[in-house]
Amino acid sequence: MAISQTLVLDIVLSISYGCCRLVKPLCEILPPQQCGLDQSSGQSDQEVYTVVLLAAMLRTHRSGSWSNLMPKVFFFLKLANIFLFYRMDVRMLVVYMVFLLIGYLLQGPGEDGGDVNTSSAKGCQVRVYTGKELTEYLSSAADDAIPLLVAFHASWSPPSQALVKLFQEMASSGLYSSCVKFATVEVSHDLVTARRYSLDNSVTSTELPTLILLGSNGTAADQRRLDLGPKALAIEKEYICKQFQLKVVGAEQPD
Repeated sequence: MAISQTLVLDIVLSISYGCCRLVKPLCEILPPQQCGLDQSSGQSDQEVYTVVLLAAMLRTHRSGSWSNLMPKVFFFLKLANIFLFYRMDVRMLVVYMVFLLIGYLLQGPGEDGGDVNTSSAKGCQVRVYTGKELTEYLSSAADDAIPLLVAFHASWSPPSQALVKLFQEMASSGLYSSCVKFATVEVSHDLVTARRYSLDNSVTSTELPTLILLGSNGTAADQRRLDLGPKALAIEKEYICKQFQLKVVGAEQPD
């Protein structure tokens, strides 16, 4: 999927509730079959949207990177739509959740790099391994002084897809190449790897995706491990850098 198509999809999913309440004949056909934003509930629709937009701006301000404002706005608008569709009609919520799932699948591994290595001229690639290939690499790179930051993820997990995309951006930037290498390992059906690294890869897991910084011997470097779970949907590069003490090339790392 092209970048422009992804943007269109995000916009459609973000404004869908407003369209269902304001655009004729949609608002006359769909429940509750009346046009206009809801003003009668404890929190009006405008108040809900104001809160989520402020939350997106606050989170972006705290990360120090305003270039990520629009993705944050889309993310929080989708969260608001889930609440508003639930309040509007449960049937509409079910339909919206189906479209959200379709959106995640369209932006899934094939596009964001969960199954494909990508690279840029100034950066490096994210290594995509199976559990067995990861073990073989660690054995062959025993003398490599640069540790490997591995994202263990699952194909059924939207947070995993979000983290894989972020890994692609961090690797291709080339800003971390002197301190860490990036790799992803799909563990949906890999019980051996899941047990080796104490991962919960069941469909009810709230751990995945999990980040583990591996030394050359394949053990967790300084026991640095991060179970992200749903938090990965809105995680920032700066958060990962802080947790694993990654220093950006040509910049001082904040305390």
